[in-house]
This record gives sequence, C-alpha cells and structure tokens, in this order.
Amino acid sequence: MENNKHVLILGAGPAGLNAAKLLATEGFRVTIVDKEIGGNYCRSGSVISNSLLYQSKIFANCTEKLQTLVSGDECSSVSFDFKKSRKLTEQSVMRIRKALTEDIENLNINFVYGFGKFASESSVAVTSVEGNVEIKFDYCIIATGSSDINPGLSSSVKLLTVSSISDLEKVPSKITILGGGFVGCEFATVFRRLGSAVTIVETKDEILRDMDQQIVKKLEEKFKKSGIEVLKNTKVEKAEKVGSKYILFLSGGVKLETEEVFVAVGRKASICGLDLDKAGIKLEANGNLKLNKKMRTTNANVYAVGDASGGNMLVSWAYTTSEIASDAVIGNKTAKPWETMPKVLYLDPELAKVGFTEDELKDYAGEYACIKYNISDLEKTLISGAQKGYMKVVYDKDTRKILGCHVIGDGAGQICSMFSLLIQSGITIDKISDYVFNHPTYAEVLNDIASKVKQ
Repeated sequence: MENNKHVLILGAGPAGLNAAKLLATEGFRVTIVDKEIGGNYCRSGSVISNSLLYQSKIFANCTEKLQTLVSGDECSSVSFDFKKSRKLTEQSVMRIRKALTEDIENLNINFVYGFGKFASESSVAVTSVEGNVEIKFDYCIIATGSSDINPGLSSSVKLLTVSSISDLEKVPSKITILGGGFVGCEFATVFRRLGSAVTIVETKDEILRDMDQQIVKKLEEKFKKSGIEVLKNTKVEKAEKVGSKYILFLSGGVKLETEEVFVAVGRKASICGLDLDKAGIKLEANGNLKLNKKMRTTNANVYAVGDASGGNMLVSWAYTTSEIASDAVIGNKTAKPWETMPKVLYLDPELAKVGFTEDELKDYAGEYACIKYNISDLEKTLISGAQKGYMKVVYDKDTRKILGCHVIGDGAGQICSMFSLLIQSGITIDKISDYVFNHPTYAEVLNDIASKVKQ
C-alpha cells in the first residue's frame, strides 16, 4: 500500500524504530534521524544493564551454586573480568544493531546519521556528516530517549553511570548506589553478585515506589541478608575523592567511605535542544512534553514516544507508546491499557508487577479483594533451589475482574506475564481454574491462586 505522507522520526531507539516499522508497513514514507542505530538503548540503556544482570547471574551461580556440584574449591577462586564482560556486551550490541539495520533496509526506511531540531511546525533542521538540510514532514515522532539526572555533586568528581560502567577495570570492594529506583536496585544486585559490599542511598522514604510496598519490604529483607544496605531519607550533600576512595557526606552529618559511586537518581526525557517552541510544542510544569492519550503534543502533527514522553522509562513502555502514536497517525483506534503495563526487575530475588497496587486502589469506586500467597511448594521452585516467593493478586469482588498481580521470587516475571495476558484479555479471576499449565513451571502457581478465590 503506497502512501504519500512523510513521517520523520527523531531517535532510533526501540520506540522510534518500532514506530518506523509499523508506519513503513502501512505504506508511509519514513525517515529516521539519529547519531546511531539503536540510540541510547544500545549505548546506555537496557542492553547494557540486562547484559550485566545476565553475566553477573552466571558468575554468582558459578561461584556459589556450582560449588555444591563439583569437588575442590576452584569455583571460589575465580574473579569477574570486566574486559571480557565488555567484549560480550559489545558483541550483543553489534548483533542487535545488525538486526535493526536489516529491518530498516528491508522496509526501505531512510536513515540520516545526525541530529535534528525543529525549524518550523512542519520541518526539522538536520545537522549530519553530509551537511545541513531541512526536512519537511507530514507527521513527526519525537523518540529521543532519556538521559541521567545530575545528582548535583561536584563535576570534578568522576561518578559511574550506566554509560560509563564499562570503564571499570576491577570489581570494587565497596560501592555506593545513589538512588533506589529500578536502575539503582538492578546495579546493586549486579555488584553484590560480583562480591562488592553495596549501599543504596535513597532520598525518599521508600525504594521502588512504583511497586507494591509490601513486596518491596520483603525485598529489603532479602537485600539486608545478602549484604546490601539501604539508607532511606538520606541525601548525599557532598562527595570528595581522597586517594583511591570517595568520602560521601550524608545528611545528618554522617560520612560514608566507598571505593566507587554509581549514579541512578533517575532519568529525564532528552528533549532539550529540539527548539520545540518553533514547532508550537508546549511543556508541562514539570518540564515534560504536554501530551494527550494518543501521545500527541500540542502540535497536532507531532507525537512523542518512549522515554521522550516522560512516562515509564521501560522498553515495554517504548513499544506500547510507539504503537499508540502509530495508530493515531494511521487513523486506527487503539485501546492500549496504560495502567496494566507489566514491569519486571531481575534482582535477587526477582520482582514483578502488572496492574494496580492496593495503595493505588484507595480511591477505587468498587470493592476489591486481595489474595496473598506464599510460593514455596512448587516443584519448579524446589528443584531449582530458589528462595521462597510471595505474591498478591487483587480483583474486583463484583465483576471478578483482575486488577493487579505483584510477585517476589524466582519466576516473578513469568507469573506476571501470565497475569498481564489475563488482564488484557478480560479473563476473570474465576476462569483461571479452567486452564491447564505445563509442569514443572512457575505458571502452575495460577492453579493454587484459583483454588483460593472466594465466591
């Protein structure tokens, strides 16, 4: 199907590329502008963090669990090699970029290596290696990703971030993580697996505030047992480098000595320098783009997706918002459920959610019930030597509609993926007992949940 409409996409991360593929498939002429294919996703995003989570898990299994199956103590004498880790991660990035490049070429999508900013309400000025050019568009999608929020410490102190983690030459004996959000907890897990003593410093009174806090409290107990210290309601007021160590001056007059400092205080949409005013695009009071539910900005022909939209900065959010925006451009009606966006954290133990927490249901118009269940007797859990898990399922008492699922323990991501399917398909809590699940899998826990439903 041919289409004379031209869509210009700023950014080649998951959100921008997915929108490009969807629109090119529908016959739109599509141009992508970015410095590289894969964008922040490959440079400082989830490819880096997920690679290190996977590698550190293998390392921990080798040094801890494998020792129970082999003679001798060779496993305990191995050390993590960051040089080899970098090589493995770079290979993964190359494979991903190769696959993305093939997708772009197969769909005849035009890719311009450069940086774009708005020149008018219907054009973008692009600075590229081939020179400057102004590109007109019928529709534009902002998919410029996000960047780390500055913690407000002296610029003379070199701190680690996701993008600079590969600079490490060895595992630090002690590391302090600034921020108790998703990235902070992920890298606390990575470094603890590698043998570092870890401290998380969080300015708020909760870590992982988007997750069910009863589940989070259980995670904090696990963190404490494993050697991860969590300091809440604490701010780093100053950082000084003394020799090979850092001295962190915390609120309350406390000093903390550490070998490395990793910054994970949050991310913000990368929309500075886009000359949004020239396109008539307005911002919210918090600095994020002003968007409607179709991801449309105040310019009727410009949309924003993924991290650039200022919402949940997860890959699943990138794909969802790119589909919503693409449907709006195409003219399709969309019913993507924002509130049921699944989330998973591959920590020790795993953490996952989909739907609403009980705190989020305080003003719920109906009446809901909550099933709480200890995951301990599943064969999959027992044979894998996993820690005991715990889960909560929230549902409407009258309609029997599933409102949320929250899990901690091995297989949490798989379990919540099942509940995400149930929620989005409109399958009620009573219908779970109609289904058969494979054995041995974590999905079998749904049979136990079904048996606990009160009529």
